[in-house]
Amino acid sequence: MLKDFLKESWNHKASAIGPVLLRITLGILWLEMGIQNWQAFGIDYFISKRFLRSIFG
Repeated sequence: MLKDFLKESWNHKASAIGPVLLRITLGILWLEMGIQNWQAFGIDYFISKRFLRSIFG
């Protein structure tokens, strides 16, 4: 009974944490790629700042 309870609570925690970790990981990857692209194309910092503000509000 205790084993089942622990398994259930672990599954619940994992399902709650999973998407958050995925979002954080994707966010970091997106930022890394974005920064490299901005440097590669020489896009002005001001434009990239405005772009980020338009996404995140």
